[in-house]
Parts: sequence; structure tokens; C-alpha cells
Amino acid sequence: MKTKIIAAIPVLFMTINLTIQAQGPAPGPASGFAERTYSEYATATGGKIAFNIQTLGQGPLSDLAGRPFSAFLVTPTYRVESDQDGSELTNVGFIDSVESDWEHQEFNSLPDRFQDVGLPLQMGVYRRLGITAVIGADSRSYESMEFCWASLSQCKMLDPVVVFLQSKVENRMRLIADGWGRKSPSRGLQTWLPALRRPPRAVVVF
Repeated sequence: MKTKIIAAIPVLFMTINLTIQAQGPAPGPASGFAERTYSEYATATGGKIAFNIQTLGQGPLSDLAGRPFSAFLVTPTYRVESDQDGSELTNVGFIDSVESDWEHQEFNSLPDRFQDVGLPLQMGVYRRLGITAVIGADSRSYESMEFCWASLSQCKMLDPVVVFLQSKVENRMRLIADGWGRKSPSRGLQTWLPALRRPPRAVVVF
């Protein structure tokens, strides 16, 4: 589990061209990227998790320059994990953890690193979000962040609780676009397409 969590932050600094057909929810003029990402994640679980999202603050991304992510977010001691099985997310649940050394390592990274992958701070905006995640009768609240560059059609999520939130949603959308889970008109039955290959249980972008 520790290895999986440590990998979550570096994903932020990868450049990925987002299109709604292939890679996930696309950023719009007023963003809303986070709402669509959480909604898609919840749908992938078959409604076994629900999210309530509120905007707590927003502004130019350049306002965050020179300060680590840990200055903006408090990392809870629990995570939300799930297994990716094709375009579906199964076994979603809260996992309590006492491991926090990864937080000190990765959350000390600076937003300035976005510039290293072609995402200038001066062109970006951020939102600090209040998230309530509900699984069954268990409801927990925490904060996450959304970073968007509208002119570059790029958005990134920093969620300290939902492991691989954005990458799992992007993998799901990519598989759906490739035909996984379509119905065969000739047979009238659900079939996995293409017929000669099965999706891996988890596809994580590193």
C-alpha cells in the first residue's frame, strides 16, 4: 500500500492531453473538472461511494508559488482504495493507515514543478475543495485541490485520500472509448470489445 500512495503525487507532474472521449472529463471555461472526475469515479463503483464537493477557495496558481502542497492541504490518516477491473471500480472502501512518512516526502513538493512539464503557474488557476466521501453509513470529510490551465486544456487533481483518483477515471474513460462494455447489436448481449483482449485489472499512469 505504501508504494501505491507514494506514486500518487508524481502523477501530477506528467503532461497528459485530456479529451473527454479518450482520457477523462475535459476542463471547461469555469472548470468543474473536479466535480466531473468525482462523479465518474462514483459511477465506476456502481454508486457504492458518493462525493459532495464544495469550493473553499480559488485563485491564480501563481499565488501558491514557493510553498509546498503541505501548506495548503492536511493529509488524513485514512485512504479510499478500489480495484480497477476494466472500466469498473470494485471493492471500494476506507482504509485506515498510520503510515504518514510519504506525506512529508511528497507533500513537500512545490507547485512550481508544474512549470517543468510545460504548465506555467502564470497560466493556471486553482481551487481548494471540501470533499465529503460517503461509503455506506461511513461519511468522512477532507480537502483536495484542482489545478487547471484552460488555454492548454489541462487539469490535475491532488486528492490525498482517494488513491489514483484521476488516473483511474482517465483509464476508465479510455477503456470505454476503446469499446469495453459495449452491447453487441447482432447478439443483443453485453460483450467485451475488442473480443481478443481483456483489460488489465489496474492501469496506473506513472
